[in-house]
Amino acid sequence: MTGNKCKNCGSAELEVDPARGDTICTNCGTVLEDSVIVSEMQFEENAHGGTSALGQFVASDSKGGCRGFGNNFHSPLNRESREITLLNAKRGISNLCQQLRLNQHCLDTAFNFYKMALTRQMTRGRKNTHVLAACVYITCRIEGTPHLLIDFSDVLQIDAFELGRCYLKLSQALCINIPALDPCLYVLRYANNLEFGEKTHEVAMTALRLVQRMKKDNIHYGRRPSGLCGAALLMAARLHDFSRTVGDIVKIVHIHESTLRKRLVEFGETPSSSLTLDEFMNVDLEEEQDPPSYKQARAKDRERAERLQKLMEEMETNNTLQISDLQVEIERQLEERRALKRPTMTESFKLLSSVSGENVEEVDTDKFVAQSTLGVIQDCLDSGGNEAETAQPMGLGPSHALMGLDKKNETVPVENCPFQDGTGELDLEGIDDTDIDQYIMSELDAKNKDKIWMAMNATYLKEQKEKEERLAKEREEGKPEKKRRKCTGKKKNTPAANTAGEAIEKMLQEKKMSSKINYDVLKSLNISFKEDSSTNISPQETQKQTEPEIILPPPKSVAPSKRSKATPRIQKMKVEPKTEPMKIKEQLKEEVLPVLKTDTSVAGESSETEADMDMEE
Repeated sequence: MTGNKCKNCGSAELEVDPARGDTICTNCGTVLEDSVIVSEMQFEENAHGGTSALGQFVASDSKGGCRGFGNNFHSPLNRESREITLLNAKRGISNLCQQLRLNQHCLDTAFNFYKMALTRQMTRGRKNTHVLAACVYITCRIEGTPHLLIDFSDVLQIDAFELGRCYLKLSQALCINIPALDPCLYVLRYANNLEFGEKTHEVAMTALRLVQRMKKDNIHYGRRPSGLCGAALLMAARLHDFSRTVGDIVKIVHIHESTLRKRLVEFGETPSSSLTLDEFMNVDLEEEQDPPSYKQARAKDRERAERLQKLMEEMETNNTLQISDLQVEIERQLEERRALKRPTMTESFKLLSSVSGENVEEVDTDKFVAQSTLGVIQDCLDSGGNEAETAQPMGLGPSHALMGLDKKNETVPVENCPFQDGTGELDLEGIDDTDIDQYIMSELDAKNKDKIWMAMNATYLKEQKEKEERLAKEREEGKPEKKRRKCTGKKKNTPAANTAGEAIEKMLQEKKMSSKINYDVLKSLNISFKEDSSTNISPQETQKQTEPEIILPPPKSVAPSKRSKATPRIQKMKVEPKTEPMKIKEQLKEEVLPVLKTDTSVAGESSETEADMDMEE
């Protein structure tokens, strides 16, 4: 068993036990052989010196090695069931082949097909006669004999369609490639049955020529051979002066009259049908035709396209008529509206013509636009009165102060419309009631719109209702209400400030630094200090009273600090507390800055600026 492999896992590691007569795969544990009687070849030598094999060979399809029980038993008991089935099948195939006049080769081939079907268990659930007839028909198709399924149906008295289903399943299961059916095989058979006498061969040759032409014109695809043979025999019989009717042909070939006439019509549509008998027998046209089914499909497509084209043309004519009717209706309604508005327009044109002294149509548009533009610019420059409350800011761009003008935040006043009444009412003259009614919605439309709005905002309404219920519940429980912070957004489109004072005022309005400081008093401090210093105190007294003691470090002994390496710092500054702050600031600037400027060897320009900043602090 070294050459064998496991059928389950494919491993070659097999363990054979001769005592028990089994073989086990050591990889997966599958028992490959059990109770083996003989698994090797043994020979024995007889008295004459010859050798013979012990035991007997068992076929693969046999059930066992025992073939007899002695002479006391009857013969049927000595056979297996499979052997009995095969014997019965061979007997039935031989009887069928004798009735169909088939040779021994066809019988053996059909019997082999039956054994293949029996091995693959294709005979289960099917009648034995159907399986035998299918095997014989497969043999006839392979060998090319002139037999049809209807012949088997007549002999065995079974349904041809059931026999065809069994034949298809059996050929697919056995993977047998059945060749295409040639209609020429059945012409001679049907010609002999029509009794043409001495001209049977001539009629058959003409019919064969017709069938070959039909095959070249692709008429045989998807058709039974009996219909083609019947049409060819009918035409051949008429060409050779035999009066054979459609009924006579139908009785022989076993087809319907409509099928026969349809084959004749299909052949009549080919170019070969217009040839005479001599031309047809001698001339072979090289041109091939399309299958009749393809031609019919193309004809249906053309009919469908023509029908669609007609429908499109009808729809276009109807659309043009409808469009023309709509255009006429639109022109009529527009003419009616023009007639209603014409009096007011004529009055306005008359008024303009009387003022200008010439026709409105002849006014030069460019000149009028230029003059009106110059007038608007001059009015904006010359107007200096009070600005209207509804004035709009000029927006971004250079202000009048930057352009050298004395006006600030110039705005363009909104003039009253000359065509607007002083009462504020709309002029409805020239407007129809139908136009006004179009703006008023009917009750049905209002209800539908209300339903649509409620459906679209259902979630929002539900949330609002839940929110109201929650707030009401909180009020009942006595919970305090949450205070909301008022967010004041920045004002948009604020004009730019022209001076620093205006910018500071706007900044203080937007951001209030503190509510506890009176900024008006702070504004007046600078003015009051200047007035006091100019009237009451002289410069000499002020210098004596507010003179501070300032001690500066020596120039060369100053160590560099972290802020600046060469920056001198004021170590001591003594200021009397009674002096006013603004005066102290001015005195410090007058006294300290000259001292810092003189000490150029220690500090440069950067030290001067830092000293000035420190003094201001």
